[in-house]
Amino acid sequence: MTTLAVPQMPRFAADLDASAERLDAQGIAIRRWGTGRPLVLFHGNHGSWLHWARCVPLLSAERSLYLIDLPGFGESANVEFTDFTAYSEALIPALSSVLPDGRVTIGGFSLGSIVALHLYPALRERVDRVIQVGAPSLTDGLNRSDREMIRWKDLPESERPAAHAHNLRQLMLPPDAVADDDSIGIQAVVTAQARLRMNRTSPGNRAHRIIRETKPVITAIWGEGDVIVKGLFPSAEARLSGLENGSTMHVIPGAAHWVQHEKPDEVARLILSDSRA
Repeated sequence: MTTLAVPQMPRFAADLDASAERLDAQGIAIRRWGTGRPLVLFHGNHGSWLHWARCVPLLSAERSLYLIDLPGFGESANVEFTDFTAYSEALIPALSSVLPDGRVTIGGFSLGSIVALHLYPALRERVDRVIQVGAPSLTDGLNRSDREMIRWKDLPESERPAAHAHNLRQLMLPPDAVADDDSIGIQAVVTAQARLRMNRTSPGNRAHRIIRETKPVITAIWGEGDVIVKGLFPSAEARLSGLENGSTMHVIPGAAHWVQHEKPDEVARLILSDSRA
């Protein structure tokens, strides 16, 4: 397999990276900022901690923020796994080695939101709330229409930024958005580092069963234009209100799937205010 050169990350992200406490816990790359009760967040598919970069200063102002590179992504090692539960639970030894005693909040974006749900049964005695951002597993079904993604690896270097901008508009950002240099730069870095193709395994309905059986307290946040779940919000609202435990649901206008990148102030405010409750 050809190894791709990883592009240089945007300056603001490089500065964040330099300010982080870097932890390598049994092959899992973890970055930490701030002090306070731990907030552990996972990224989306083809991503890394950089999916959360714009939220770092906001979240770490109140919490000890741990951003995890999932196995097979970013700087974390690959893991062998048989199903999505095994993939998620492979993180437990690493988390146990770095997190202090006491209550924690866990969560994630897109793929990372599913990982957080699959971790909850094993960590439920410690977890006070599960954050679900751009979650594809809270609704009944998904929008699976074909998206015209460009295979950027086949292109010359000079044409790759335009391909990344196109792909962002297909999935992560609104279709009429102008992808800025920071967004394109993050996309270039994380996709070059991604080695695991998660479409070979599916969480199926297990996420729904976890919610039904263990009743985690959930904060769910989506962009109104999220192409994956657009039009399916009523089923998520019914699922969350049925928990009757203080779970909340927020749909942010003017944003799409990568809502915490598009609206970092609003997403961080919701995460922090809900997790204070």
